[in-house]
Amino acid sequence: MDPYALGTLCVEKGLLTEAQVEELLERQRNGREWRHFGQILLEAGVLTATTMASLLSIQKQRRASNLQAAAEEAAVPESALAWLLEEAENAGAETLVISPGHAPAFRDGSGTRFVDGPPLGPAQMQKILGEALTQEHLFQVERDGAVHVTVDLEGRKGVRILLYRCQRGVAAALQLSRGDLEPRDLELPAEVLALTRQRAGLVLVAGAPGRGRDAVLETLLATVHHARACHALLLQRGHGLRPGSGRGRVTLREVGPDTDTFATGLRAAPAMDADVVCAAELEGPEDIAAALDAAHTDRLVLAGMRTRGATATVECVLDAFAGRRVPFAREALATCLRGVVAAQILPARGGAPPAVAVEFLPNTAAVAALIRDGRCGHLAHLLKQEPADGIVSMEHSLAAHYGSGRIRAADAMQLAYDREVLRRLLEKTAEGVRAGH
Repeated sequence: MDPYALGTLCVEKGLLTEAQVEELLERQRNGREWRHFGQILLEAGVLTATTMASLLSIQKQRRASNLQAAAEEAAVPESALAWLLEEAENAGAETLVISPGHAPAFRDGSGTRFVDGPPLGPAQMQKILGEALTQEHLFQVERDGAVHVTVDLEGRKGVRILLYRCQRGVAAALQLSRGDLEPRDLELPAEVLALTRQRAGLVLVAGAPGRGRDAVLETLLATVHHARACHALLLQRGHGLRPGSGRGRVTLREVGPDTDTFATGLRAAPAMDADVVCAAELEGPEDIAAALDAAHTDRLVLAGMRTRGATATVECVLDAFAGRRVPFAREALATCLRGVVAAQILPARGGAPPAVAVEFLPNTAAVAALIRDGRCGHLAHLLKQEPADGIVSMEHSLAAHYGSGRIRAADAMQLAYDREVLRRLLEKTAEGVRAGH
């Protein structure tokens, strides 16, 4: 039936059945002269003048909406998403945000910038999302409210997308790789690489996906993979991490198609006889508990966490436990933790490869004692001191890159965990440079 016809609207509103509509249409067709269907409805006493006016208003709105959608569809370029991704990368953005009712936006450390142009309409959103996502992805977001997916787009591998419901429909935030950093480009401290020689324990890597965290995980996994003939289990959503080749073998299991959650994948590691387990991200308390359990079963566990810095990562792990389990969690983490790594990528000067600032908190005797006692706040104090026992704060790493001339002070300040501490370190570094001249 015509979606704009009065008969269809009458059926939708429960005023008539389809059989009654057909009967009145037959009356219209057999009349001596053609009459508008609305006139027949009024004559039959089915509608009042007020109800008729209301239905005509709905009919007008639907037709106008259809014309608007058609106009939007005609205005959508052949590949709107490819163009937006290219513009976002040219602008140095970290995230591309597309949402209905707003113009596309680029986000970076300094804020949000909207693309010049009208807001995105329903047809544009449908086309853009259709270039990146499957119906299964859209079903998941309708069911769960939000979902993280990793897809390959327009020659870009492992693009991470947060898909979420909002008031006007479905929106998406696409995370962009900064500088297309490869694991071989990383200059990780020797103390961090030494973690890969451990045969068991837990190594946590903090940060947002695509901002250095994944490159660190890839580097650590590749180092193990090349150093010894072991069986590594890689757990991730989508295909963000690339295991590469080496002496050992890697079994890739994708969360969703192959295993329900990271937790179930981690618990299956002993049955799979995996020597090393790399979990791209611990997404909740169950994943964290499973990672701790796996690290206590003579396996090296490398795990990513969406946290900001070493102190916040340790606190996040312990916050996953409650009540009587807290003392157990403290003891378990103090025993099996090997170190916490946090990495951030900065644009280097003169077109050089991006610089990577690394915070590293190895599990020294002092760190383990603080974890056991529940005094995680004191970890921040350890990090603020001059680097010692392998401990290096993000601020000291940023200051070292600034002192070498690789990065600008403004870029370093954007990524500092404690800007006041970094400001003092930059001033001290600048004084040292001036004194050297």
